[in-house]
Amino acid sequence: MKTQILPVTTAVLAMFLVLDPAESQVCVGYRAKKTMFLVKKVEIEGRSCTVDLHVDANQAKISFDIKSLVSGDSGRDQDVADRLGFAEIPKIEVSVPSINRDDWRKLREGEPKALSVSAEMKLRGKSFPIQPSVQWNPESRKFLGEVNGQYKDFDLEVPKVVGGIVAKADPVLTLWIEIPEAILDTKP
Repeated sequence: MKTQILPVTTAVLAMFLVLDPAESQVCVGYRAKKTMFLVKKVEIEGRSCTVDLHVDANQAKISFDIKSLVSGDSGRDQDVADRLGFAEIPKIEVSVPSINRDDWRKLREGEPKALSVSAEMKLRGKSFPIQPSVQWNPESRKFLGEVNGQYKDFDLEVPKVVGGIVAKADPVLTLWIEIPEAILDTKP
């Protein structure tokens, strides 16, 4: 098994963590539901584990290539990339301007049960404020963040095929991220 060296910058010094790739993989994605042929409900999920995450003493920046989102349907993946403006701006960026590591450590220890984080997402050259709710999953040893919104919140049209007769997405869109514990270094 290969290990990976990730630089982690702190206010005092730069240090390197040697991590097993499975323990250091940050993933992002989306979940949506669609109705097919006016009756059948189907859940769709696209994900990317090719994510750049830079965390320093008090902020984080996340970015990923839109084309790296994979749902298992290449036609859908191309449609998603087109809708998200891949041709003009190929990356989605998220900035978290303030990180209090003590809050994340407390979350990992079980109190509170969820942490609300203020962030900004850049999509197609526009900035959108988002407020992910983050929870700790002790089984996977990962922080799980989710934002539930609607397509219109991100200036996106609700996808539909043949006017919505063949397929139409529900207006709700969930964006998520999984961050392994080792990345945020929350242990006391």
